Amino acid sequence: QNSFGFEFKFLRRAVAGDRNLQLQAFVRAGDGRLVAMADRNAMNTSKTPKLEFSQAGLAAYAVLVLGDLPPEALTADQYQAIREFVDRGGGLVLLGGASGMATEGLSKTALAELSPAKLPAEYKEGKFGVKITDAGLRHPVFGTLFADLKEFPPLLSVNIAKSSSPAAEILVEAIDNG
Repeated sequence: QNSFGFEFKFLRRAVAGDRNLQLQAFVRAGDGRLVAMADRNAMNTSKTPKLEFSQAGLAAYAVLVLGDLPPEALTADQYQAIREFVDRGGGLVLLGGASGMATEGLSKTALAELSPAKLPAEYKEGKFGVKITDAGLRHPVFGTLFADLKEFPPLLSVNIAKSSSPAAEILVEAIDNG
């Protein structure tokens, strides 16, 4: 993504605590290149990996997490490579925000069909309550977490989708104007 927000801090902490996982993070530099972040946020040393959008390059990863990247940050071929990565069993997490999911641009890429939310999804800032769905409570990974939490803190930003993909499973909903 363009910069590392609070999500990255928590993701990095969670991954660092699990010896079975390895996090490789890339940020978009001022010239538009995606460059690797090494320990202590040092950019692109000779030992840091390069992100290659080929099937062989993406095969090194189990999951890709795309932050709030403007749609023009990647080429049509790169979006297609990500689509093929997912079709072959790779995981994809799309983080919302004002630059990606909220714009028409992403809805015209190969990722639009993979998105659980109908794109574009309006971006809003404020304080939004959180509602756990029945599917969220039954989910094998998140169900236990949701059952233990009595109240979620409000979300400070949301992407409001008009609809979801038929294949999507909604685990959590934001409360917007009731």
